[in-house]
Amino acid sequence: MPATAFPITIASAGAYGKRIRVEQVRIYETPNCWADAIEGALP
Repeated sequence: MPATAFPITIASAGAYGKRIRVEQVRIYETPNCWADAIEGALP
């Protein structure tokens, strides 16, 4: 899921030009269970 959310978040951030950059997306299922998508680590 984070791998899908990452490009969507980047597209949304594009509206701000170079003033904002997305480097990581973290999605929590529970407080102790999460998944990360990190820029450069995605295929």
